[in-house]
Amino acid sequence: MKNSPSTDGKGTLTMTSGSGNAITSWTSHHHEYLLIATSQLKSESELQKRIDKLDAAEAKAVAIIAQHTGRTGAMHDDLGPMDARRFQLLEEQALHVTEAIVFAALCAEAYINYYVTRKKSAKFLENYLDKLSPDQKWYVIPPLLNNEQSLDPGREPLQGLGQLIRVRNRVVHSKPSSQTIGAPGVRNHRGRYDGPSLKLARDGVSTARSLMRHLAAIDSLVDGGWLTSSNPGVLFMNFEENGHWASGL
Repeated sequence: MKNSPSTDGKGTLTMTSGSGNAITSWTSHHHEYLLIATSQLKSESELQKRIDKLDAAEAKAVAIIAQHTGRTGAMHDDLGPMDARRFQLLEEQALHVTEAIVFAALCAEAYINYYVTRKKSAKFLENYLDKLSPDQKWYVIPPLLNNEQSLDPGREPLQGLGQLIRVRNRVVHSKPSSQTIGAPGVRNHRGRYDGPSLKLARDGVSTARSLMRHLAAIDSLVDGGWLTSSNPGVLFMNFEENGHWASGL
């Protein structure tokens, strides 16, 4: 079956199959962003397991030192190598946490922009809605385009989205902070990282998925099949055939 492609110059590719069916591809990166966020979340969880093992080993070392020296707690010099390794793992985890949050927020915003463009037009989005924040868009757009059917602002996932955007903004617009170093032997670096927690990252990715499912519940055109797909083929193109929104390639 031979396809004849054409484009409108705005990122929309239309292909006509040999049977005459029109297949339209819309360029959007929401699925790519979700896959990145999910991948970072998995890496975070694996690092947490390693941190937990290291903490257990450290607790055992403290007990052994106390048993043989009579000291109730181990000094910093006793556990220096373990501390250094733990700190390194926390630094790595912080990067994964940050990326998961940022890309979960990007997914939510990319999809609602895609949704408006699909339901109305790119011009409608640009002229009337583009200045809104992502959480404002998710609050305003579904009822605007679905006869007042909306996501409940007092419940999930809109509440979770509000939290996700606040955390994302804190990461993106980070301000410098200072910390007072205490007496020798006090391991202050354990509290050095004051960024988002692993729980906030998990909640953020869950919220991004939940938004799509709730939107699909009020709009039959929305297909959430891509939420569970890890096929790289659907990263950049979201296909539509004869007016129905497809989940991907």
